[in-house]
Amino acid sequence: MKFKLFSAFIIVFLLGTHSCTDTEEIIPQVSFFARLKFIATDPAYNQENPFVVKIDSYNQLIGNAGVVIYRLSDQEYYVFDLMCPNEKSRSSLVEVTEDGYCKCPTCGSLFAVSIPDGALLDGPSHYGLYPYNAEVVDGSLQISN
Repeated sequence: MKFKLFSAFIIVFLLGTHSCTDTEEIIPQVSFFARLKFIATDPAYNQENPFVVKIDSYNQLIGNAGVVIYRLSDQEYYVFDLMCPNEKSRSSLVEVTEDGYCKCPTCGSLFAVSIPDGALLDGPSHYGLYPYNAEVVDGSLQISN
C-alpha cells in the first residue's frame, strides 16, 4: 500500500514539474518594431481583410516571417505572427483562407484572427496565434512585441 502511495506521489510530482509554465515559448521570440505607413489609405493594405505583410515600410522583416493583420477600423487592428504555434517553423506559416480564417498547411490547425487572441478553432495546436502590439500613430500602424 505504501509503495502505491509513494509511486502515485512520484508520478504526480514529475508531471507537475514538467508541465507547461507561463514562460513557455509558444514560438521563437524576436525583438522588433515595425511601421506600416498610410495603413488606412494604401491599397497594398486595405484590399483584403485579413491580409498578410512580411516587411514594413522600411523593408524590415515583421515578426518571425511576417504577420497577418485584421482590420477592425482605421484606428484598430489585430496583428498575429504567421508562424504556426504547433509547428514552430518558418517553413510552416499559416495562410489566410477564403472565409477569413488562418490555417496551417502542415498540421491543419485553424485560427480566428478577427478576435484579439488569435484563438485556435480546430487542430492539434495547443495555442492560438501569437499576438503583437498594434497601435495607429499619425496614420501609420506600429507593430511591436
